[in-house]
Amino acid sequence: MLNLWSSLTEKLQNEVNTFGLCDLETDVFFQLFEESTIKPKSFQVNLKSCCVVPPKLQEFSKEKGVKLHTHADPPSVLGQTLLNRWTSQLDLGSTTGCLERIV
Repeated sequence: MLNLWSSLTEKLQNEVNTFGLCDLETDVFFQLFEESTIKPKSFQVNLKSCCVVPPKLQEFSKEKGVKLHTHADPPSVLGQTLLNRWTSQLDLGSTTGCLERIV
């Protein structure tokens, strides 16, 4: 996931004002945030997977200046086929295993 995030943010940093993520497991989000050069500025939590935003995520986000949002979209909005097409068009490499890291 970090490789995909790094490739995407580096390729698009001059075209995108801010980057964000959604629906990652909390610990995966923490790790990606700490290890990435370009930090996500927002994170969305699907309320269908939890009824309350985890307190440690709230605390981390406040400390790091990450905006938290909630949503109730279906879990498979993107899908592996579309993800593969986009990453191929952007020459970002393999996305194998990326969707499995999403809650």
